[in-house]
Amino acid sequence: MTDIMTISCAVVGQNAAIDERRKNDIDAGLSGGIAGLIEDGYRIFCISLTGELTLMFCEALLYAAEQFHDLSINIQLPYKGWHFIQDDAIRYHNVIAQAESRHYASEEAFSGSMYSADKYLVGYGSTMVILQTDNCSEMFYMKLEAEHRGKQKIREFVL
Repeated sequence: MTDIMTISCAVVGQNAAIDERRKNDIDAGLSGGIAGLIEDGYRIFCISLTGELTLMFCEALLYAAEQFHDLSINIQLPYKGWHFIQDDAIRYHNVIAQAESRHYASEEAFSGSMYSADKYLVGYGSTMVILQTDNCSEMFYMKLEAEHRGKQKIREFVL
């Protein structure tokens, strides 16, 4: 029997806007990173869906799930009623509709809601996956939190 902790990971990512000119390269990096996680045996993904980078990760993971039918995609949202800006609303709702489950870090919005959603996941799974397009302080603090809580594995994807 497989230990659920060895096949699960939490995924957080920076919330900053992504330069339109870099999206193809970022998509390729995400696809490669996901392929590596799947090769390493990860099957359960809990993603803090708080920005475009994690939205892109979810979309790439859903694409991979077409070949790997045993993937479990679970979404963590900052609070009930939270949604993406209008431009990404269709993509966001598509990901939510295909996810196995949806959870909220809080019932209501508050200052720091998105950080709270990310921090909530630090204790989930055996591995923390951190996505970023540069060395942003937001993800630096997530890494420190994961280390403080004794995460044995932290995988950073700098795209």
